[in-house]
Amino acid sequence: MSWDFDGRLWVIEYPTYMLNGAIDGSMMFLPKSRVSVLESTKGDGVFDKKTVFADGLVLPRSVLVLGPGDVLVHEPNGVFRMRDTNGDLKADTKEQVLGSFGAFKGDVEHTGNGLFWGLDNVIYNSEIGLAMKWKAGKLEPILAASSGQYGVTMDDYGRLYRETNSSAPTVSYVADSYYARNPLLPRKRGVAEWVGGPSRDANVVWPIRPTPGQNRGYTANYFRADGTARELTAAGGLHLYRGAAMPDLAGDIVTTEPSGNLVARYRTYDTGSGVYLRKAYEQGEFMASTDERFRPVYVTSGPDGAVYVADMYSGVIQSTAYITQYLANYIRRNKLDDEGGENGRIFRITQDGAKLASGKPNLSKASPAQLVASLASPDGWRRDMAQRFIVAQNVRAAVAPLGKLLQTSKDPLARVHALWTLDGLDAITPEQVLAAYRDPSRDVRAAAIRISERWLGDAASPVTQAYLAMIGNAGGDWAVQYQLAASAGALGDGQRVKGILAAADAYGGDYIALDAALSGLKLTDVAPAAKQYLAETGRQEWSQAREQALTTLSTAVLRGGSPAEVGDLLTTLAAADTPAWQKAAILTASEVALLGARDPGQAPALPTGNFGPWGTPDGQGNSAFPQFVSEKNAANAKGNAEFAAAYPLPVAPRGALRSVGGAPTLVLTAEPAGLTAMTTGTGGDARMRTRAKALADLVVWPGKPGYTP
Repeated sequence: MSWDFDGRLWVIEYPTYMLNGAIDGSMMFLPKSRVSVLESTKGDGVFDKKTVFADGLVLPRSVLVLGPGDVLVHEPNGVFRMRDTNGDLKADTKEQVLGSFGAFKGDVEHTGNGLFWGLDNVIYNSEIGLAMKWKAGKLEPILAASSGQYGVTMDDYGRLYRETNSSAPTVSYVADSYYARNPLLPRKRGVAEWVGGPSRDANVVWPIRPTPGQNRGYTANYFRADGTARELTAAGGLHLYRGAAMPDLAGDIVTTEPSGNLVARYRTYDTGSGVYLRKAYEQGEFMASTDERFRPVYVTSGPDGAVYVADMYSGVIQSTAYITQYLANYIRRNKLDDEGGENGRIFRITQDGAKLASGKPNLSKASPAQLVASLASPDGWRRDMAQRFIVAQNVRAAVAPLGKLLQTSKDPLARVHALWTLDGLDAITPEQVLAAYRDPSRDVRAAAIRISERWLGDAASPVTQAYLAMIGNAGGDWAVQYQLAASAGALGDGQRVKGILAAADAYGGDYIALDAALSGLKLTDVAPAAKQYLAETGRQEWSQAREQALTTLSTAVLRGGSPAEVGDLLTTLAAADTPAWQKAAILTASEVALLGARDPGQAPALPTGNFGPWGTPDGQGNSAFPQFVSEKNAANAKGNAEFAAAYPLPVAPRGALRSVGGAPTLVLTAEPAGLTAMTTGTGGDARMRTRAKALADLVVWPGKPGYTP
């Protein structure tokens, strides 16, 4: 679902999904899907008019409105721009603006989706490693870390939230694109970060009816004694409420769970060191039904401030590719596949006393001054839509009032929107960014830091000098620290490594800030940065930040460094002036890269669930449609290859780390004297010597048995 600027709701219809007994997928890919426009002609929130904008489509995943009668539609194989050219609200043109997303008959549950316009004017997705930007009538691809499965939402300051089918929402503290820069880093902390605490409580659900029709229902302990599912299994379509009509809901995330016939609600909190999320109710849900065909799949809020929940209303929600024999038997036995695909509905949810907006927003007809004024609205829907219209339609007349709003507004939300809208118009100035660097709001400062990346490549720019002066002097504001760290990679060649190492040294005690900073290293920067950091910190006192930074840098060198670079790193182990903590950091990195040791920077694992394994001797966990799965896998392989070719990530040259006899092995051009020296003798640290011996067993060089160039 996607709203337009005048309060109409654009929806995608899947009349062929699991249609009329065809749970084998034989009718799923027929070109019969539609994009329709729903309108409340009276402005009372009740849709009383429907217009089919485009039909003959194949399972489109997302729709995004750019302007009047102008939308992006994401079908499985690409993104298309569809336009109404004569005002009848029907598509007259269809142009592919981005392609190579995969095959039509690929994996429906794991196809890229989203088309979510972020606060930074980047269009974000789930499931695929690609974001986009709409510029001058073209869709520009942006390489990004892949996260989430279905749906994207954001908070007031642009932090993204996503989820996978079996997980509560996660948060991205920094933009996805930062983690497409350097493939050698062992982690991507800060993207899709679990914030639900150390337990599994955030994944727990409370259906109000027994839910035997779940795909893994054959598994031991999967259900409670009353037959209800214990945890999320089909979560998606989430929405963080930022409206003004229902203050009690503000900041909460509402997400769907169609397999459990419910909609969950989470409260979010700023702990002073990040975001924390928990269920809003102890043993209850935002919305639940006793009807097994209640299948909520998407949530949004509207111009009136109400919450809108899309319900597919279908007996079958699981796609063919993942239907187990257990579920297929259950569906047929209970005749859940006996209806067509035309039963979808939308719930409009309000609460007593809600101050709902009335009438149509009519933003497409607003003046530039009115659009800019909307950026100061207490309602997130109006702020977002006004910003999107100004940027997507390139409203140049908004530049002057935007500058005034940025300078005079007392509301940090308005100032943030003004900054990002000016940036989206390419009208932001260094002076405006420098002023925002000093803003009392941490979130305004964080936005200004990210926006300032357009100047950080110029060493002489006053913005660059001010940015460098902020590193290590940002106070305790986590949002500012994370952005300072992530933006260091935008510095020019003469300053980038220095700035990144300064950020790592200042904030590396937090793995999110550390990973964000080190992600900015170019592939050719990694080994020189590690060498420089060893030299600089060898003369300084130990700190947790320094040991964590060196461990991460060393892991990257071992994973992708040349034989000479790896040899230099290992030589450090025997140097008389190498502090013990540096040796320990290099050995830990070696154990992570070669011995499969747990990376100390990985997020703590949640406790395991108490249900049994997926496989069963009686075959209930087997695929009910293996031929379909085979076709799906072939289509996925083809689509993934096309995607990788169209949007290639940086690739490190072949380094010292190879596979020899099936084991990870460092193949060097000379004996690593530093390492071998540590393995001999009886004095010193016996534990360090034992660790060095285990590492040396996985290193070969000319003259050592097992060496192959």
